[in-house]
Amino acid sequence: MDNSFPDFARAAVLEQFPHFALAEPPQPLTGGFLNYVWRVQGQTLSGPRSIIVKWAPPHIPSAP
Repeated sequence: MDNSFPDFARAAVLEQFPHFALAEPPQPLTGGFLNYVWRVQGQTLSGPRSIIVKWAPPHIPSAP
């Protein structure tokens, strides 16, 4: 798997923040070795403007 934003992560964001609308594509964040991490910018009337999404896959992303 590459560092693109998976569909299940998008579904999890919308489950937690149902009124959150993605304003632009999620941006992968670097620096970690064990997880995938993205900053997700959104548009919402109430709630966060951006969130950090972190996913721990069943393998180490830096050495799949």
